Order: sequence, then structure tokens, then C-alpha cells
Amino acid sequence: KPTPPPITPSTTPSPAPTTPSTAPTTPSPAPSTTPKPVPKEYYWRVTDEKGAICILAKADITLKLTYTNETAGKKEQISKEIKISPNATSSGTCDEKNQVLTLTLDNTTISFNFNRNDSENYHLSQIKSNVTLDNALNNQSVISLASDELKVFKTKLNTSYECRWSEPAVLKEVDEYFNVTKATLRVNMDNIRIEAFRDMAGDNFAKAYACEMDNTDLVPIMVGIALGILVAVVLIAYLVGRRNTQAQGYLSM
Repeated sequence: KPTPPPITPSTTPSPAPTTPSTAPTTPSPAPSTTPKPVPKEYYWRVTDEKGAICILAKADITLKLTYTNETAGKKEQISKEIKISPNATSSGTCDEKNQVLTLTLDNTTISFNFNRNDSENYHLSQIKSNVTLDNALNNQSVISLASDELKVFKTKLNTSYECRWSEPAVLKEVDEYFNVTKATLRVNMDNIRIEAFRDMAGDNFAKAYACEMDNTDLVPIMVGIALGILVAVVLIAYLVGRRNTQAQGYLSM
């Protein structure tokens, strides 16, 4: 038998074992948290031509309009309540001695005039208002009203005026020929904070001056507390005295 050729072993090296590669993991970005907006201290503001704020204001304002409407020779007295919301548009002027805050809401505008005197104080000097009566009876007539000269909300410069309420201001529209009041507007203001003639950066109120009415309200409270303490002291003294009297009676027996 023929002899088979010898088998030569293969010299091809076997492949080296491969280690699976892992792709680098990129950390997912943390969810971004948007900071909550800081609520504004004011409802309305007035800026000058450079963008500086000269007036900041907030208040709960309610107007009560009373006027006489005449149709076919018949007169009728009409009352209408108007609430000035914080969404009212504000405008005005920023003069050195006189500044004006004007609020506009629908068919109503109301302006607050502030005066500055030479003693470094300022005050509210007048209120004016225009109300458009949007109805068929009055044919969209405009009632223009103004208060007498005022001297309220008095405070020092670089100080804001703060008060829980104020005496209502009464505005009138007067027929100059007949000298007759044609309409009145009663202005009620609560939770008031106003600063005019500002001389500081930012949009926050300066330190507050508490009105006389708020301070006056404290008087009956303090008197009530004092009376309560006095009654308690008298009652304790009476009980102690009575107890001592009874003790002396027992000793004498």
C-alpha cells in the first residue's frame, strides 16, 4: 500500500479573544428649574423719558358715579360703581414739582396729582376723572369731574405712604352757568401704598410712613388692653384681701 503524505500542522495563529468595548456614557443634563418670578410690590408705575421710575402705586380703588339723565323731559338719577383693577393701564408725568399718575380702564380715566413743596415733603393735591357713558340714552357723553384742592397722603421724600384706608374723596362736575352739580364721583381707596418723586433705582417701595388713621386705630386697642389689665389687678387685689380677712377670722377663733 502506498504511504499517505505526512500532515503538516497549520502555522496560522488563532485569533486572540476580543474584549467587548463599552461606549462612554454621557450623563444626562439635570432638568432646568426656572425660578419663580418675584411678585411685584406695585400695580402701577410712571417712568420719565430715561426710564427711571418716579411714581409707584398700589391700592384697591372703587368709584361710585352718580349723575342725572334726562330723557323726553323726564329726569332720572343713575348710580354706577366702577372698580379700578390692577390691570388698569398707567401713564403720567414726572416733573420736578408736580407729578401725575393716570389710570385708564375701559371707559374711565382717573388722575392723581402730587405736589412737592420746599420742605422736602409731598402730598396728593387733586384727583380728576373722565367717565364715558356708553349707552343710547347719553349718546356716549363724557362726564369730566374734579376734586377741590386736597392736601392728603402727606409724607416725606424718599418715603412711601401706606394706609389701610382713607376718607373718600368727592369729585364733581359743575354746570358753571347755573352753578349746579351735574354729577359726583366718590373715590374710595383701601390698602394704599404710594410713592411719588422717587430718587432711587429699582422698582421697590422705599420705607413706609404709616398714616395717621392706622396709628389712630391703635388707640382704642391700647385703651382696651389697659382697662383689661386694670380690671385683672383689681380683681386679684380683692381676692387676696378677702383671703387674708378670712385667715384672720380663723385665727381669732
